[in-house]
Amino acid sequence: FGNSIEDRNIANIDNLNDNIEDLTKVTNFCVDANIPSIFILPGVVNPGQSRRDALKSSIESLKSLNDITAKKDIQLLVEPHVHSYLESPEITLELLDEIPGLKLALDYAHFACLGWTQDSIDILAKYSGHVHLRQAKTGFLQTKLEEGTLNFPAMFGKLKEVGYDKYVSIEYVHQGYMNTLFDDVLSETIKMRDLFN
Repeated sequence: FGNSIEDRNIANIDNLNDNIEDLTKVTNFCVDANIPSIFILPGVVNPGQSRRDALKSSIESLKSLNDITAKKDIQLLVEPHVHSYLESPEITLELLDEIPGLKLALDYAHFACLGWTQDSIDILAKYSGHVHLRQAKTGFLQTKLEEGTLNFPAMFGKLKEVGYDKYVSIEYVHQGYMNTLFDDVLSETIKMRDLFN
C-alpha cells in the first residue's frame, strides 16, 4: 500500500480504512483472474512507536485484511523483511499466533543478513505460503551464490519436510535498497535455477 515501505504501512492504524478499500479492489481482481494469494509487507516501526506497538497495530490491521481475503478464498501472506518491525523469527511467530490462517512470503535472506542462523529461521518454514530464493550472509541481503551462508539443499529439504508444495521464486534484484546493486542478476538467477533443479 503506497509508494514505499513506510507509506500507508499496516503498522500505522490510521492507514487501515484506505488499505481495506484498496485490498477489496485487489481481491475482486484476484477472484476474476483466479489468483490464489496476495502478499503484503508487515509495516515498520513508525515515529512514536516501539516494535511492540508496531506489532499490536499490525495485528489489528491484518485481522481486518485477512477477513477480506479469507471470504474470497485468497491466501494472505506477509513478508518479514529488513527495516520492518518483523526482523526476528520470534516476533514473526508472535504475529502468526495472533492471526490464524496467515502465511508467510518467506525470504531467508532477510533474516540471514541480520545475523540469524539458517537453523533459527527454519522454524518459520511450516508457515510458508510462498518462498523467495536468493543467497545472503550477515550484512548482505543479497550476494553471489558461492559467497553466502545459506545452505539451499538443506532449505529445500526443510521445505519438503514440512510439506511445502507452493511456489518458490528466485528474487535477485538490482536496486539501491540494502546495497543490492552489484550482482549479475541474470547469472545468479541461472545458478539458483540450476541448483533448485
